[in-house]
Amino acid sequence: MGSLGVKNLFESQDGLVKGIGELLKKLQHKEYGKEIENLYENFINDLYEDIYTLKERKRILTTLYYSLKIIDENIDKKVHIREDKFFTKYNEEEALSKELMEGIVICARNEHEENKLKYYGYLLGNMMFKENLDKDECNRLIRISRNLSYCQIKLINMYVISQTIQVPILKREDYTKTGIGDYKLLGILQDTLDMIQKSILNGSGKLVLDVVQINPSQIKVQGIGTLLYNLMSLNKMPYDELEDLLDILSKQN
Repeated sequence: MGSLGVKNLFESQDGLVKGIGELLKKLQHKEYGKEIENLYENFINDLYEDIYTLKERKRILTTLYYSLKIIDENIDKKVHIREDKFFTKYNEEEALSKELMEGIVICARNEHEENKLKYYGYLLGNMMFKENLDKDECNRLIRISRNLSYCQIKLINMYVISQTIQVPILKREDYTKTGIGDYKLLGILQDTLDMIQKSILNGSGKLVLDVVQINPSQIKVQGIGTLLYNLMSLNKMPYDELEDLLDILSKQN
């Protein structure tokens, strides 16, 4: 059993390396193709020179693969890579591209919720096209994304969907009358309150200090939450990933 698991992991890593190689080859003759290739090849070489476990390598390679997927997609859409000396050192500091990749790689290496890896990759890839995001803002986004659970990332997506469609799909009142008897609901509301306190979400102008005061239909994604939604390409999340949240948050009683 153990040998089979290791064997499959190696095969998966080989597949990821091959996929990354194919994407880099595709990007070779596109805007900043050479710079992107050098950046990724240096990081991948470090994976095999430094001490990483098999799982850590797989997590990092998965993240890098999805970052290249979104880079390729953006370039095909004629979106231009930022031109603020993104790939070059400035005043003896590391290039911003390398710093951001190091930050994302650290997140990926230590991430136990592997469903998040794809969205770390999208975040890295999309930041390469956002010249209006400076170094501090980019690093803040990486730090916040690292501290969110996968359930919270799904909730951001769920609340964006809720606020963009005409027909209410979530419970239309808070829980002060009904109480909270379901531990799964309690966990989701605690995750929601945590993001309200971090200004990722808001209660449509209402002060929310306790989970029972949360009205799911009134929760809006704001500021940093909107940035995370766009830069992590949460619109690509399969709908069936959200069905459990929708089922729990739509119950009226």
